[in-house]
Amino acid sequence: MKNNKTILSIETSGEVCSVSFFNNENDLFELNFVRKNIHSEKIFDMIEFGRSNFGIQLPEIDSVAVSSGPGSFTGLRIGMTVAKSIAMGLNKPVIPVPTFDAFAFHLTKELPRNTKFAIVKKASINDFYYAKYLSDGNSYSVVDELQLILKEEVEKKAADADIVYADIYNLPEARKITAPTASHIAVWAREFGDKVTDYDYLEPFYLKKFIARVKK
Repeated sequence: MKNNKTILSIETSGEVCSVSFFNNENDLFELNFVRKNIHSEKIFDMIEFGRSNFGIQLPEIDSVAVSSGPGSFTGLRIGMTVAKSIAMGLNKPVIPVPTFDAFAFHLTKELPRNTKFAIVKKASINDFYYAKYLSDGNSYSVVDELQLILKEEVEKKAADADIVYADIYNLPEARKITAPTASHIAVWAREFGDKVTDYDYLEPFYLKKFIARVKK
């Protein structure tokens, strides 16, 4: 039997469909699939493949951590639904993990102390998710809270950051990112997460309102 603190973590907020079985950063199995619109098709197969290779039975996990957003509406719904379904079936808690904070916590481990960095991700054609953080070497503090900004505001908002991590190409000196992976979600969950057993109140954090477009 594996360590009874194993976290099954799920990240589906963007193009990366990622699953991890995680005890600690030296004992984990992670599987990533990068392709648009494959989350619902692949995620259960990925969980089973990861479980088998990690050598664990699903009832042995401690909890299910899931990226709660912001990000893709469809991706977040899929990830949260899968996490809640598995947790309910096993009577295990869910740990919702804020996507940007999980990625920021991961980045701070690679950055010098007092590095100010921004994370910018496309939300639609005209607006972006944005947050700014300060690394203290082991963790982070929030400089600018997560917010939705217009395309023309991006450069101004990120101007005083030492480093900008972004999924857009035309931002000067930006380091290209896609999304955090499931192991990043698990690390944040282990360090900061709250276990939730009242599944009915768990919903993704979209930040941006979803507006359905109808073809005329």
